[in-house]
Amino acid sequence: MIFMPSADEAKIVRGKDGKMRLENFYTPLAEAKKEIQRRQRDKKLKKKIEDFLEGDIPDIFKKKPKAVFARHIATPNLEHLYFLRKASVAGLSPLFLEYLKDKFKPENTPKYFLGKMFFVSGKGKNGGYKNKCIKILNFDECSGKPLNRISLAHSKKKVIDFHHNFLNINLPYIDKYDISDWYYQNGEKPKKYYKYLMALFIQNGILFENYLLNDEEMNFTKQIVIPAFLEIEKHFKFKPLIVRLLPSKSESELYWYWYPSSFEKSLVLK
Repeated sequence: MIFMPSADEAKIVRGKDGKMRLENFYTPLAEAKKEIQRRQRDKKLKKKIEDFLEGDIPDIFKKKPKAVFARHIATPNLEHLYFLRKASVAGLSPLFLEYLKDKFKPENTPKYFLGKMFFVSGKGKNGGYKNKCIKILNFDECSGKPLNRISLAHSKKKVIDFHHNFLNINLPYIDKYDISDWYYQNGEKPKKYYKYLMALFIQNGILFENYLLNDEEMNFTKQIVIPAFLEIEKHFKFKPLIVRLLPSKSESELYWYWYPSSFEKSLVLK
C-alpha cells in the first residue's frame, strides 16, 4: 500500500498550552523508514522528480537514500551526535549537507557557536551546566564574510578546515557534501531554492531537522519552509520525508550546539 499524505495540511498552530507548534509536518521515524523504501521502488515517482528538478539532482543523492543533516559546517557537536544515533535507527547512511559559501553572521545562533565553542562536562551543584568556552573567531572581523573565506582569530587556518579536522578526529568516515553551488543554481535565496531542496526528500533521502518557532526562526519557518513543503506535497502527492531530529521539549536549547568535554583535547588551533 502506497502512503499518501494526510488531507490535513502542514501548518503552525497554537496548542492548548499557548505554545506554537508544527502540525501535520513531521513524519515519525518508523513510518519514514518504511516509506522511503516503498518510494524507492516507484519508477514513475523517480521520473517525476527528475523532471521537476530538470535533472539537477546532486550526485550524492543519486545513490542509495541518505539520512540527511544540514548545517553550515560539519562539526561534531551534541546535535550531530544525536543525529548519528537516529540515522542508525533509520538504517540509512548519514550525510552532512554543508553550506560553505553562506555568510558568517554572529547573530545567527548556529553560526555563533561555530566561532565560540562550548565544551560541556555535566551539570553543576546548582543545576546549571559545567562548561568551558573557547572563542576561535574574531566576530567583528568575520561578520558578513563567506564561511569559506574566514580564518581563526589567532592563526591563518580556515575555519572550515579547522572544523573538518576536528570532525575527522572525533567522528571519522562521515560523508559531507557542500550544497552551496546547487543552492546558487536554484535561485540562491531560500525563498527560491527551498522547494527544490524539499523535492530531494520525496524519494532520495530523509531530512532530520527541527524547524523552530521562536523569535529568531519563526519568519523563516512560516514564510519559507511551510510554503515550500506545501507546494512540493501538492505537486507530488507525497509529503517530503522530514523527521523531527531533537525532542520537542528541548529543541530550542543552546546546549545542542555544544561539544562533549572529552573532545576538547583534540582541538588543533594552529
